[in-house]
Parts: sequence; C-alpha cells; structure tokens
Amino acid sequence: MNRKGFVSIIEMIITAAVLLSAFSLILPKNVYKTNWDRSQIILDSRDMASVIDNLGKLYDYAYDQSAFTTFISSNLPQSIIAWTESNGLIKSDLSVACNCTSSQIDALNEWLYGMNVSGRVMTNQVCSTNLDQISSCDGRSPDVLVIWGYMDLQDANILNTLFNFLSQDKGIVEIADLPNANLNILQNPIFGIKICSDIQSAVNCNYQISNPVNDAFTVPKNASVPIYISYKYFYHIPMNVNSSTFWPLEIPGDPGVTLTPCNSPNIYTGTFRFYETSYAYWICSAANSVYFDTDASGYADLNATSNENFKISGFNFSMKYVNLDNFGVIFNPTYEFKDFLSASSTTVYPYDENEDRVLLSYGNYQGSTYPVPVVIVNNTAGYKTAWISDFTRGGLGAAGDDHKMLLMSLIYWASNKHVAQQLSNIAFGQTSTLVGTVDDDLYESFTFTLGLGQPY
Repeated sequence: MNRKGFVSIIEMIITAAVLLSAFSLILPKNVYKTNWDRSQIILDSRDMASVIDNLGKLYDYAYDQSAFTTFISSNLPQSIIAWTESNGLIKSDLSVACNCTSSQIDALNEWLYGMNVSGRVMTNQVCSTNLDQISSCDGRSPDVLVIWGYMDLQDANILNTLFNFLSQDKGIVEIADLPNANLNILQNPIFGIKICSDIQSAVNCNYQISNPVNDAFTVPKNASVPIYISYKYFYHIPMNVNSSTFWPLEIPGDPGVTLTPCNSPNIYTGTFRFYETSYAYWICSAANSVYFDTDASGYADLNATSNENFKISGFNFSMKYVNLDNFGVIFNPTYEFKDFLSASSTTVYPYDENEDRVLLSYGNYQGSTYPVPVVIVNNTAGYKTAWISDFTRGGLGAAGDDHKMLLMSLIYWASNKHVAQQLSNIAFGQTSTLVGTVDDDLYESFTFTLGLGQPY
C-alpha cells in the first residue's frame, strides 16, 4: 500500500477545508429578504377593500363593527389584525355630554331614543358634565356638548376648556335665552353672537310685534353656506315618535272618512305635537299605518302609510316608517314654527353679520332687512357651534316634535363624525381608503379605511 500517496490526499482535504473556512470568514454573506409577508399584507388590504366595495358593503361596515368582524373572520386568517376607520357619517352610537339638569338629561335621552338615519339605528347616550372639565360619557369622550340654559360665566378656564373640546372636531349646542346686554365672554368667541345694538348700521332692535310672523327657515343659497347641513338634516332625517301606551280597543274612525282597516289587536297610541298643537294618533303596524285625529274630534280621520306624503293643518309631512310602537315622520318644506323667541326678548345677531349663519328667524328687526335670529350656527375656524332660543322656557312639556327635530339637526351637525379603533401590538400594518356615498334619508359622503396588520 502506498502510504505516502494516502497521506498526501489527507493533507489536500485538510488544506481545502481550511481554505473554505477562511473564505467564509473573509467573504460577506449576501442574504436576500423578500419581505413577502409585508407585501402580502399590502395586497390583502387593497384586495379586501375592493371586495367590500364591490359587495356594496362599504356603508354597512363603516358603521357596523359587528358585521365587519364577521366578514373578516370568515375571509382572513386569525393571525391577521383587521380594523376600520370612517369619517363623515353621523355616529350610530352618539355620545352627548350635557351641562343641564337631570330632568333635561332624561328628556334629551328620550328625544334621541330610536332615531334612525338611513338605516342606522341610533343608540345615543346623554351624560351630565360640568364646563370646567368635560366628563366622559358611557366610558368614552363625548362627541358633542349641550349647554342648556344661560349662565353668566366669566371664567377664562372654562373658555379654554371649551376651545380645547372644539379643537378635537367636536361641537357645542347652546339652548338658552340670552340677555340684551353684557353677553358673557362665551357668546362671541364660541358661538359667534353679539347683541343687536352692536350691528354696524343703526338698527331698531325691536320685534315687529304689530305684524307677528312665524319662525321661518333661511333657505341656503348653496351647499357651502354654514346653515346648509343642519337645514338638510331637519328636512330629511325622520323624527322618531315613540309610544309607550297600548290601545286595547279598535281605532275610533271618523264615520265620514274611509280609512285602511287595521285588523290587529296590537295598537299603540300617543300624541304627535307640532306648531304648539297636539294631535292624537294610533299606530297599527299590521296595516303599516298611523291614524291621526286632525280635528280634535276623538276620531281618526286620516291614515298615512310608510313612504306616503300627508298633510295636517296645512303642513306637509312624509311617513318614513311604521313600527309596532313608533313611527318616523319627516317635516317637508316649507315648515314654519309658531314663534318661540319673542317671549324671551332676546335680540342678538351674528358677530360677523353673516345672514347665512341664521338658520331660523322671527321676521326682521323693525324697519330693517336684518333678520331676528332664533337659531345661529357658527363654523368659524373649523369649529361647529350653534345657539337656539330656549323652546322649553315654559317647561319640558312645551317641546313639540318639531322643536325636538330642530334640536336633533343641530346636535347631529355639531357632533364629531370620526370613528377610529384604538390599536396596539402591531408590528406592521397597511391601510386602504375608499370614498363612499349613501343616498337614503339624505345624501351623505364618507371615507372608509380598512387596515390589516401583523402582531409582534
């Protein structure tokens, strides 16, 4: 056996191993990372947003988190974190902070109960708050603040608190009769209001009592003026009229009028109040109808079914929906209120003298073309605030369904409309945003953002 040759082979193998080891230490290691996991998240986010849009579910998932969660859980692996963000829609779970009495809070909760906007059933919550620090409501920051009743507040800290609240894209609605002198520091900077005597041109700050008129809406000149949205809300969102009283008998029909038969024992009754007049009604959901006593005779002489227009005492309405113990009614143009300003003797005007901020007015000041404001809105510097004369100065029972709908339109306009989930523990995420519209009770545009991510 040639041992010398065998040793040479071993030496060669050892030398090659040493050289390879040396090269591995000297030469750099090039590793190519594809980042495919992140690329997949980006693709999935775009694809899922497109799928939701194509399915016609953009609107549904913009406000219904439960429906969105069900959809995602059946289409994506559990390892993916999904969330949504929307902006532009009135929130279906509106949170309202109210600086008011417990009775006023109860009334506001009752008035907001059951409101329905384009198929979104509103589950509102009203909570009490002070003005030096806005309290949370239902465990979260409120979307809008209501100040009910005039308070002579000369506190700069409160002013700062309110401005901080407004800076979060949250609005304020004030229900109050205002003094004719020495308006407090809140009225001008917050609500954009000054006393009538401060109008640049000399004005007789008296009502035209010799020729009393109704409180009438200012028709918006275009969609960009400050009053446009609240005006649109009043005339398009149905006022939900609730009944808690069961009617054990047949509906008493006027013998001289032919009405749609009810043919059901499930009947609820109550009063529909507007223009400071109450009208008895009976709800028969089996007939999809609401029956009204329009002449206070004790007998129903008119019935209206869903999606039907009807008229009471010269005013035009539309019946949006009829349920077992409630119905939705829309006030149609041109509705006017029986005056609820003059009893307060309030004489104010927009601080910038912009008449496009006067939503409702009681005619003009004597001998002038300046309207007497009953409702003033303010969107200066992006803030949203509104003042309305106190329609409950005679007691909460004096509020009609027309007053309630007017207040709802202001609250909805001023409220924050941004919904975003609080997220944590995400290593990487991707969002895709689409613009959507809904045209049911009213035309609304909104943005819908879908986010997908991976946890750490």
